[in-house]
Amino acid sequence: MPLAAAPLIRKLRLAAGLALFAYVVSHLANHALGLISYEAMERGLTWALVVWRSGPGTVLLYGAFLTHLSLGLWSLYRRRTLRMPPWEAAQLVLGLAIPPILLFHMSGTRLADELLGTTPSYGRTLLRFWVIDPQAGFRQVLLLLIAWTHGCMGVHFWLRFRPWYARVAPWLFAVALLLPTLALLGFVAAGREVTALARTPGWTEATLRAAHAPTGAEAARLATIRSSFLTAYLLARQRFAGKSLFEFGTMLSFAIPGTVIGVSYILAFNVPPIELTGTGVILVLCFVFRNMPVGVRAGIAALSQIDRSLDEASLTLGARTGTTLRRVVAPLLRPAIAAALVYSFVRAMTAVSAVIFLVSARYNLATAYIVGRVEAGEFGLAIAYSAVLIVVMLAAIVFIQWLVGERRLGRRAPADLGLQTAGG
Repeated sequence: MPLAAAPLIRKLRLAAGLALFAYVVSHLANHALGLISYEAMERGLTWALVVWRSGPGTVLLYGAFLTHLSLGLWSLYRRRTLRMPPWEAAQLVLGLAIPPILLFHMSGTRLADELLGTTPSYGRTLLRFWVIDPQAGFRQVLLLLIAWTHGCMGVHFWLRFRPWYARVAPWLFAVALLLPTLALLGFVAAGREVTALARTPGWTEATLRAAHAPTGAEAARLATIRSSFLTAYLLARQRFAGKSLFEFGTMLSFAIPGTVIGVSYILAFNVPPIELTGTGVILVLCFVFRNMPVGVRAGIAALSQIDRSLDEASLTLGARTGTTLRRVVAPLLRPAIAAALVYSFVRAMTAVSAVIFLVSARYNLATAYIVGRVEAGEFGLAIAYSAVLIVVMLAAIVFIQWLVGERRLGRRAPADLGLQTAGG
């Protein structure tokens, strides 16, 4: 890297960091509105979406995130030694901890909104964090605190040599403590309000319906694709110790009977600290790990047909592994992804053995309900539900086939290639 480019890179990294810091400030301020009411948070979310979900806001937010992360990793790569002051090491560790936690948060918010058509709503989010999956709520709080601490450290070390900073530092320090405190208190207050509302009959279903929340099968489909194709990429394109053992482990869930898997989930998640029995989360987890081998094998089969020279060309041109996976490999995997999508969705909708012990009165499945109707002698209702399931599965298969399209492989005629013979 030319020495003259170093100041420009520092300025770009700083600008991207300040854009991300502004987003975190708006997020914490919106959480603090929970001290007023849950409805106040919803109104604040409406204005936040106008800014951050707009075209320019989306480009700014994700562009700033990728720029700040890539330049931070580049600066770490360019270091001659990892010896650094404790404050710099702490800031680096906090910064590297943000992306993996952020991935879980984005998969349930922005990614679900884009792929499954859900509506952004604090009601759905708080219901998930406080009632359905409290561990996700803990991750959200941890993500905000890490991002806020990382940003405050960056702002402090950016401004510390300014002559006026010593005068305003106590006030900025007070804000740095007050804003996350108010945000956490607002998050807790709104969470308690939503928890109380969730006890009202019909409120949970109405809130999820209004937000177009994904069903268990849809959530499992999304998580299955995300985990299976990342696993397939690791197995097909990377070399590491224990690769064969890891690949064998991904296939185990197909070799174990579904009933054994269901009973195992009950035994594993029926006691603290991870108590999931009777919740919708345990159904999604069961579907994901039950169907993941199909996605993994489909991904490996598709990747084996893609020449490694494409990856090497992308890396030679300066793209990172994530960029190569997203912009070069993923478009070529579209048919395999679509096949895994329809398979995981159909399997999740029609599963019986693996989930018969995991359903509850609050989180039931159509297949378990059909079995119950048959046992009760209500064959007409069971047949009606079965017919609806068949129609839904056929519609899903036809839609996926239309979405992927048809590929025809064969030798093209010389006329199609624009070639002419010498006598023609």
